Amino acid sequence: MLTMPLVAQELPKKVLGKYSDGGGLLFRVTRGGTRDWFLKVQYKGKRKEYALGKYPDLGLSDARAKAREWRSLIKAGIDPRNPTNVPSFRSCAEEHISTKLRNSSRKTLHQWESTLETWVYPFIGNRDVDKVLRKDIEDLLLQRVPGGTLWESKHVTADRVRGRIDAILQRAVNHDLAPKNVALGIKDDLPKVMHQPRHHPSMPFAQINEFLAYLRLSSRLTMCHGATERLHSSQRKRTDMTLFLANRCCQLSCQNTGMMPTRVLELEFITC
Repeated sequence: MLTMPLVAQELPKKVLGKYSDGGGLLFRVTRGGTRDWFLKVQYKGKRKEYALGKYPDLGLSDARAKAREWRSLIKAGIDPRNPTNVPSFRSCAEEHISTKLRNSSRKTLHQWESTLETWVYPFIGNRDVDKVLRKDIEDLLLQRVPGGTLWESKHVTADRVRGRIDAILQRAVNHDLAPKNVALGIKDDLPKVMHQPRHHPSMPFAQINEFLAYLRLSSRLTMCHGATERLHSSQRKRTDMTLFLANRCCQLSCQNTGMMPTRVLELEFITC
């Protein structure tokens, strides 16, 4: 590492390496031939390297001026990349996860981080949290996915994303980092999604006797001919529930077909 001040005329001739101009200002030449400036300083107890710009767009005199300005900001405790000290949405999200969700399960933390990384950060992750607009949130919820939009095709996931954005922005408002929560009530501005129920198929009537025979012969469900073996309470509850569901299934089938009266079904269940 050279320590002598740099000379403007020599910069195009520099070969691979880092060259110091003093005060933490460095000129770097990469293997690919790229030449750029960066400032190496200590900020809040940690060594940092801030990219200032590329050469020749940023010449030596301008790089020195910019380095002086950034050193002054750093000395005052201000991040020169964000002089207003307004954190990004990603920073607010990470702070929310590390504090509010600190005692949550690993699965919950992973779900939060995964959904934000996949659906949110590509749109507003690097945006100052006070610059996030309601339109930005609408755009990310209506982003195109296979089968349509995120909001309509993956509604459960999209609604979780919406709720997490809402929580993060509300935290920013509570900490005076944003003027208002622009995600509040955004459902009213999005397309209404109708729930499409998916019914389980009913049992064909012709298979009912076979199903009842299976229940009677099952070693887990039946105590036949005065057997003294006792089921645990949890097993007994499962047995009662299974028989109830089977009975109900048969009743519905009979109502639809007009065959096999309910009383016959009851007798089937109590006969071992």
